[in-house]
Amino acid sequence: MTTQQNQQVSLHIMEREFLLSCKPEEQLKLKAAADMLEQKITSLRNAGHTTGMERIAILAGLQLAVELIDLQAAKPLIEPTALREKIRHIENNISQVL
Repeated sequence: MTTQQNQQVSLHIMEREFLLSCKPEEQLKLKAAADMLEQKITSLRNAGHTTGMERIAILAGLQLAVELIDLQAAKPLIEPTALREKIRHIENNISQVL
């Protein structure tokens, strides 16, 4: 059993560098998340409705969290395995009728 060592990844958010430790396979997701956060921060800053970097960062984080909650709520009510089984059952019923 091999264990992968955590590696440091450099992220740039709000014109600052953050060094974080993560597993090698998580680096791309972490960088993508940092890019997404930076985009939200830039959007809020450019809109000019809010001042103060800390406030902008918190609002950006909140907006991303709301988007995540919306995506989680939009998940299908039936899991894919259950859905496939239901489709198979319907197909069998149709075949029997034909």
